[in-house]
Amino acid sequence: MKPIRTIFNFLLLMCCFLSNLSAQETLVNVYGRKTQSLNGKWEAIIDQYDQGRKNKIYLNKKPEGKTDFYEYAFDGGLKLNVPSDWNSQLSELKYYEGTVWYAKHFDAPKKHQGRLFIYFAAVSYRCKVYLNGKEIAEHEGGFTPFQVEITDLVQQSDNF
Repeated sequence: MKPIRTIFNFLLLMCCFLSNLSAQETLVNVYGRKTQSLNGKWEAIIDQYDQGRKNKIYLNKKPEGKTDFYEYAFDGGLKLNVPSDWNSQLSELKYYEGTVWYAKHFDAPKKHQGRLFIYFAAVSYRCKVYLNGKEIAEHEGGFTPFQVEITDLVQQSDNF
C-alpha cells in the first residue's frame, strides 16, 4: 500500500444553499459563499508504521480507567500548520513520505437552511476524511479540490 502524503492547501467549512450538487461536482464561487475557515494549527500524529487505521486513531479515544491504554493521542502532541506540507515545517520530516494523521476540533452551528460541506481546495496526494469517528470521504489526486457534504453528520459543537 502506498503511503498517504497530504498537503492541505486550505479547508473551509461552508454553508451552501444548494439542492442539486452531486458528489462528483466541485463547488464554484467558494469565496462568494458563507464560510468558516478551518486553517491554522492542527494536531498531528506521525504514523511511521502505518498502524493508525488499525488502531482507530480517527475515533480519538481517551482512557476511561487506569487499565486503558492508547498508544496514540492527538492531545498535547505535535501541531502542524494548515495550509502547508509537513516536510517544510520540521527538519525531522523533511524527507518523510509516510502517513500523517491530522485532527481539528470545530463547531458548526446549524443556524442555516441549506446544506453544509467541508471543502478542500487541494490535497496532495491521497487522503481519507473522517468526521466524528466515521470515514466520510476518500480522495486521490494531487492538488485537486473536492468537497464532502456533512449536513447530516455534523454536530453543533465539538466536531472532530
